[in-house]
Amino acid sequence: MAGPERRAAILAVARRLFARQGYHGTSTGDIARAADCSEAVLYRHFASKQALFSAVMVESSTGMRRHLVAALESSPDDPVAGLTLALARMSDDPDVPDHLRLRSVAVMMVDEPEIRGTLEGLHESFMQLLTDAARTSQERGRLRADVSPEQVAQLFSCLGFKAAFTCALGGPTELRRLTPAAETLLAILRPTSTPIAREGE
Repeated sequence: MAGPERRAAILAVARRLFARQGYHGTSTGDIARAADCSEAVLYRHFASKQALFSAVMVESSTGMRRHLVAALESSPDDPVAGLTLALARMSDDPDVPDHLRLRSVAVMMVDEPEIRGTLEGLHESFMQLLTDAARTSQERGRLRADVSPEQVAQLFSCLGFKAAFTCALGGPTELRRLTPAAETLLAILRPTSTPIAREGE
């Protein structure tokens, strides 16, 4: 197997094992055996187990980002509306449950410097994508003018973490239950929505 193909195979196996067995429950030996290679070959591609996990997170996030970008581009005048479409599409992708489980695993690894740096970079990139989408929808009059695009991005990001938790507990079929929640959030953010009264007003 050529170098790039071997690396891709190791990443695919590592993603599945890390997602289902956790970081500490998965050894590089487990990954090498499942990828049909030796640990020596694995370490030629990845300097350490942390480096492998970081690469898995980057590869996983690339797959999730493709879903988001495709959904946002499908609704150029109101990209935030595309976020609900993205959630629906993700629920039909058999790889998404593993992607989401990895998020939960990664949160437990933030004290590891290499992994923390990777997560910070990925988080910043996703938040920028969501913020730009919210800003475009707002400029086109599709979102309330009194909300911050950055806060809209935070709200939809929270739905993403809820998706990871729901999927871990109930499996991929539970993801479909979140689509109505995304639609409700979007309805609240529409200009025609009645502002929610704050306590004391």
